[in-house]
Amino acid sequence: MIPKLEDCKPGLRPMGYNILVAIDEKPEKSEGGIILTELSKEREDGAAEKGLLVDASPMAFKGGDWGHADALSIGATVLFRRYAGTEIKGEDGRKYRIMNDEELRGVYQ
Repeated sequence: MIPKLEDCKPGLRPMGYNILVAIDEKPEKSEGGIILTELSKEREDGAAEKGLLVDASPMAFKGGDWGHADALSIGATVLFRRYAGTEIKGEDGRKYRIMNDEELRGVYQ
């Protein structure tokens, strides 16, 4: 489940061209109570993950060819590769991913 922006307390600010994304945590059990393996979770969404754009450095989205950088704002739901960036644990115990702005693959509308 993707968290709400006001619930995110990562305790880290990105620098350079980096952004900080709260990861959409997958449920451990199915609706029927079956424990899901990591392999079944990966098959469900391929090699991509969804998350909430929590923070971005002032330099993020300024370099390169960002045709729709105005569509990106803090609080947007974004798509990125499963192993992009570095996973960290925030002060609130939630999983976050700090990554380069170029590692985003899309923005949900």
